[in-house]
Amino acid sequence: MSNLENRTLIDKGLLIIRDMLAPYICRELSLKYGNEDWWEEGVIKKLSRNHAINLPSKGSYTELTDSLDPDKCMILIDKHWDEVFSKKLSRNHRFRAKDIHSYRRVWAHTGKRNEFTDDDTIHALSSMLSFCNGIDEESAAEIRALIEEQSNRNVVGLKNQEDTSTSKEKVNSNTVVQQQSSFRPTFTNKYAPLTAYLSNSELNEVVLSFDEIENVINDKLPPSAYKYERFWENDNPDSSAKFGWLNAGFMVANNGKIINTKKVVFLRA
Repeated sequence: MSNLENRTLIDKGLLIIRDMLAPYICRELSLKYGNEDWWEEGVIKKLSRNHAINLPSKGSYTELTDSLDPDKCMILIDKHWDEVFSKKLSRNHRFRAKDIHSYRRVWAHTGKRNEFTDDDTIHALSSMLSFCNGIDEESAAEIRALIEEQSNRNVVGLKNQEDTSTSKEKVNSNTVVQQQSSFRPTFTNKYAPLTAYLSNSELNEVVLSFDEIENVINDKLPPSAYKYERFWENDNPDSSAKFGWLNAGFMVANNGKIINTKKVVFLRA
């Protein structure tokens, strides 16, 4: 997908997050601080001067709610985590809020926008999906639709590349052999189908064998997945596979027993 298409998907996702979160945050803060003081005490005083400078000092409930952008929503979730949102949301929601905030900060700088790849986009959308789960199913469904839209466009892109290779084969069979042997689709996240699979599950615990995981991702697991428990650790900095379950709001729960059983227990965080 082009950078413009990725930018459009991220913008849509952030708008969905804002429309879901702003009313939720404002409602929870008004419950904590009261109808008269919630905006001043819960929002203005919690944000830095740079973040609060463009916010109204007063207004109707709707006007104040509408003035919050996705960035401020994520900051407020973090600022009020201990006293308010830790009682309502899981630790995974806080992790995803920080993740989305990071993507939002990069996305806000025009010079950085061209650096957003298809993998960046699927990671950002998957984080948004994981965040929506457990808060608002309608918003989660809208994010899933964006993920499917990106996947469908990437499939079309892959088919176009394959068609191009087929055309070249008719011209020069020797050349196409080299092209086909080196061709690898780099624009999709290998473990994104696992994210989608777990996100769509209604279970709090999902057990999958290695064969089942390979069926889900439509690809083979790397040799390290069969040899090393480290591959399946939730905090392995060298593994991109962990995003397959973390982005869906799951943790691997049977570390130390995976290689022998060739089964992975995914537990909802």
